[in-house]
Amino acid sequence: MQIVYQTNPDRYEYLNGKIEAILENFTVSGPSEENLSKGKEYILKNYRKSLNDNSYYVTAMEEYLDNGVDLIEGFEQTLESISTDDVKSIVKEVLSQGNNVKVIMVGTAE
Repeated sequence: MQIVYQTNPDRYEYLNGKIEAILENFTVSGPSEENLSKGKEYILKNYRKSLNDNSYYVTAMEEYLDNGVDLIEGFEQTLESISTDDVKSIVKEVLSQGNNVKVIMVGTAE
């Protein structure tokens, strides 16, 4: 999971706290049905568009040969089968691992 945002340096601690609270709440409540539906629509739109690009098929072949994962067969059915509980569960699992890094990059005005 990657969360990226831009802010003034004096606000990052406040915003990081907000993000942590949102993620914690997400592990309890999960996404709304409406947000999950919008996310699925977005992913499906991009998936169908990517099917016109050779680079997608190269990536799909590499993934299948390296990891045995088929990114094409059954994609739409799998996407449709994902529930709010599935999303809540995976976010909870990822966060419970405690593997996180915060990178804060501050530029200087010249």
